[in-house]
Amino acid sequence: MSAAPRFFIAVVVICGTAVLTYSVLHGKSENPLKFFCYLVIALAASRLKVNLPGITGTMSVNFLFLLLGVLELSLSEAMALGSAAAASASWPSHRSSPSSPPWRVMRWPAG
Repeated sequence: MSAAPRFFIAVVVICGTAVLTYSVLHGKSENPLKFFCYLVIALAASRLKVNLPGITGTMSVNFLFLLLGVLELSLSEAMALGSAAAASASWPSHRSSPSSPPWRVMRWPAG
């Protein structure tokens, strides 16, 4: 990989870490039950994949729930929701190779 993509990835990771740190430090939850319901639905939906015609690969169903979470929840709740859904979507399914430990085959969803 050349220097330009590495630089871009580093900038995105640094900015994402900064926003996540800010949201954790200044986090608040006005309605924890609403957040918990969104979290359960997003985690369940993040494990579902849709095959789109004409495209090689899949798309996660959780996009709709993450978009609604950004609209309805606070910054800290939306960041927690997105982080948990991304981690859940990237966790290998039961069809993965049993010889590889889960942390070695995790991948971040593209898109």
